[in-house]
Amino acid sequence: MKVLIKESKYNNLIENYILNGYPVVKNVTFTTKDVYLASGDKTERRTIQRNIIIIHLISGQMTHSPSWTMREIRNDINRMFGLGIELSGSHWGIDYKIYNSTENKDL
Repeated sequence: MKVLIKESKYNNLIENYILNGYPVVKNVTFTTKDVYLASGDKTERRTIQRNIIIIHLISGQMTHSPSWTMREIRNDINRMFGLGIELSGSHWGIDYKIYNSTENKDL
């Protein structure tokens, strides 16, 4: 059975999953970015709009490097939600920012 979920609800599911599963994450935001695909048939559309998940990590609470932490989060949400982040031409991507807990309290 297939279930249709609005993009905003899907984003909320992903956000809540990350925030509840990873205490080193302060905030999760979403943005879009136009991405030019270098491969493929020239008759096909070569620019896609990619949904980017931006994860704000709290620097003082990480026990591993940011790249290790992000790899764990990416692999987890990729499996859980079937995003296909690792595939060429994927409509999903992931990025991170470091939130310094001694600076801005509001993110």
